[in-house]
Amino acid sequence: MEPWLLIALIAPSLWAIVNLIDVYFVDSVYSDEYDGAIISGAFQILPWLPVVVGVWRFSLPDDGKLILMLSGVLFVWANFYYFRSLFAKNDASLIQLLWNFTVPLTILLSWIMYRDVLTVNQYIGCLLVFFGISALHLNQDFSPGKLIPLLIPMGFAVTLLSLSMLLANRGYEAAQGVFFDSYLLFSLGAMVGTVLLVVFQRLQGGSYSLGRITALSRRYFLVFFSAEAIALVGTIFSQRALDLSPSSALVATIESLSPIFVMLFSAIFILFLRFYFPLATRQMYSQQLTGYRTKILSSIIISVGVFFLST
Repeated sequence: MEPWLLIALIAPSLWAIVNLIDVYFVDSVYSDEYDGAIISGAFQILPWLPVVVGVWRFSLPDDGKLILMLSGVLFVWANFYYFRSLFAKNDASLIQLLWNFTVPLTILLSWIMYRDVLTVNQYIGCLLVFFGISALHLNQDFSPGKLIPLLIPMGFAVTLLSLSMLLANRGYEAAQGVFFDSYLLFSLGAMVGTVLLVVFQRLQGGSYSLGRITALSRRYFLVFFSAEAIALVGTIFSQRALDLSPSSALVATIESLSPIFVMLFSAIFILFLRFYFPLATRQMYSQQLTGYRTKILSSIIISVGVFFLST
């Protein structure tokens, strides 16, 4: 199995944990999409700490600098529209289904922008994974009242994420240096994207309360830090996979497996929650396990798809 494939599998497994936490925070903690996106973006400064304290000596790559920074900006803005979707309709399953369209869009954009062409086996693998993930959500309610509010924000989220992955893949290829140095440029771009979020919010007449977010961070410090640290590690693995992979479309396909990990972790959470938390909380996560026959069949299709990607 290719090294990039093994590395790429780590990212969706970690993001699945964060996804389950986000559902709770959107319902109970965050006041709007800016809270989630700005907090998440602020954590992108952490990879620069080894440079600040002198543990890592940063060396600026010769090429790919602006591409990697732009990729970081787009990544943060994709997260912003993801959170906007959660606030528009906090339906994790439906949002995961729409995220899945990152796969065909990344394939299309990589061909339009760079004329990237995959092998026959890779195309088959991408299609199998895409249809397998989509089938996981066949038992969901796709009524216009649920779907329409998500189309615009998720359309932006999917497009921005696809472009971010495509640019990162090209940026790392152009940089041709030590991965962590190149990744720090992506991280710097993510910080710039976070600052732009604050600026645009103020231009729209809003005001971002540092005091309020500081109070939230103190109250939920352990959960905040754990969730964002997990998300950050997942991002680093994702970027490393983009660095090693011959195509961003392949990484996008593997990272669409997050619902499989959400389903697995939901089962684990249910076993834990049945002893310690109220029934209402358990029911929020048990919805992930409905229609288990379809999900087993989907998992088999996805496994075959991953096999084709690895050949």
